[in-house]
Amino acid sequence: MGLADIVERNPFSPDFGESPPALVGRETLLSALLRGLASGPGNREFTSLLLGVRGSGKTVLLKHVRDAAESC
Repeated sequence: MGLADIVERNPFSPDFGESPPALVGRETLLSALLRGLASGPGNREFTSLLLGVRGSGKTVLLKHVRDAAESC
């Protein structure tokens, strides 16, 4: 089995904004972002900067935050 086979079969391969079937390992970060969102606009005690390498799931995480905000 070569690297191409592993990447092809890996469900968490970066799809650049496409949502994977599950958001894994981001529960703590997602919870913190949602708490900040719930604290209200303009809250000076809550500022976030989301950094990561390309394909690490930043956009997918923010889509989850957006979906949560829209459902409120």
